[in-house]
Amino acid sequence: MKNSFLLIFSVLFLGSETGKAQYNAILNFNGTNGSNPGGNLTLSGNLLYGMTGKGGLNNEGCIFSVQTDGTNYTKLFDFNGTNGDSTVGSLILSGNVLYGGAYKGGVNGDGCIFSINTNGSGYTDLFDFNGTNGAYPVDSLTLSGNILYGMTWGGGANNQGCVFSINTDGSGYTDLLDFNGTNGKNPNGSLTLSGNLLYGMANGGINGWGCIFSIRTDVTLYTKILDFNDTNGELPNGSLTIAGDTLYGMTTGGALTYGSVFSIHTDGTGYIKLLDFNGTNGFYPYGSLTLSGNILYGTTSGGGANGDGCIFSIYTNGTGYNDLLDFNGSNGNAPYGSLTFSGNVLYGMTLYGGANSDGVIFSFAGITGINELPALSGIDMSVFPNPASAFIQYTITSKEQTGVKLTIIDVLGRTVSAENLNLQQGSNTFSKDVSGLSKGEYLLQVINPIGNSIQKQFVIK
Repeated sequence: MKNSFLLIFSVLFLGSETGKAQYNAILNFNGTNGSNPGGNLTLSGNLLYGMTGKGGLNNEGCIFSVQTDGTNYTKLFDFNGTNGDSTVGSLILSGNVLYGGAYKGGVNGDGCIFSINTNGSGYTDLFDFNGTNGAYPVDSLTLSGNILYGMTWGGGANNQGCVFSINTDGSGYTDLLDFNGTNGKNPNGSLTLSGNLLYGMANGGINGWGCIFSIRTDVTLYTKILDFNDTNGELPNGSLTIAGDTLYGMTTGGALTYGSVFSIHTDGTGYIKLLDFNGTNGFYPYGSLTLSGNILYGTTSGGGANGDGCIFSIYTNGTGYNDLLDFNGSNGNAPYGSLTFSGNVLYGMTLYGGANSDGVIFSFAGITGINELPALSGIDMSVFPNPASAFIQYTITSKEQTGVKLTIIDVLGRTVSAENLNLQQGSNTFSKDVSGLSKGEYLLQVINPIGNSIQKQFVIK
């Protein structure tokens, strides 16, 4: 059992000399079944749900489902302008209901929010924007309980977009914040919820290059976390990914003007530019980052070996950048959304390319582009009891005082727990409640600030 776990772990995280990452264009759009998808896929079981910006019966986009192996494609709904047009972003799944937004169309032509059952029935136009209350909803909605949060690119009091909330039944629409330029304008991403705080990015800001902000869900506090200044990034077009007290994101601009990857603490401190794209390794990222363990996965819309974009990975500390796949037109061109991670498979879509130049849905399996993290010298670790049931006690012996990140990773490669620790020189003993974890095998991993690691396997019985 131990050997099987370590084999799976090596495939997921460390790479294998015998294994090969496999790219598949599992569906080619052809206009009739949709074209030009610009958002993300939503995974439920073995079904992927998504939207296209164009194509379908009326060439105004459609909603679809398809199995993860590319079979059983079903067009669930065709937009016709009145009920929505030019959808962007991803669908939010709650039970058997999907929620989304159409960038244009609706009763007033300014976009709408809708719901639809996963079998394609029961489409409901929940809310129509009219300019005054916002216009052109962007990217994806964020669901908390029975409340949906989102942003619009335009409209609102200053015609520069707004942050809004609405109940899942279409009632209770509230304009939470009107952008005015200084506090941001014309956002292109979605909101990330943590506790009672929503985090997002927008254009505008003090320098006009964009900003990162937070807003409480009760609208009692708006905070500007960071103003971009061109050198540290500009004009963000995606969403933020959160892990503990750290936000990860991407922008265009940066030192080489091709875009950058960054991290920043939720309180606005500790901004680090992790990577500047240079064209060869990609340029102009338009989606968001997907986090697994201490590895970030993403795409760029252009650049790479063929200029058609790429799939990449990078450690959360900015080391170990890998161009995992270069698009070449035939296998897709210009990925504009984010990647969906399941096990060791990444799913995504491209805006163009493929057999019909209308875009593709792809899978990228057997992630082997990541090299093993370098060993962490000067630190040793033990775990007791092993197997465990309710608690584990782990002792970390360090030759020096240092900060580290400790994560617990399950056999599917998912991070189930993460925290930062400050180690003193000598022996450091900690206890952790693991009663909420399912039975099975896990890895306890310690990573220092420069990416060196040590891990120990333990079992929950």
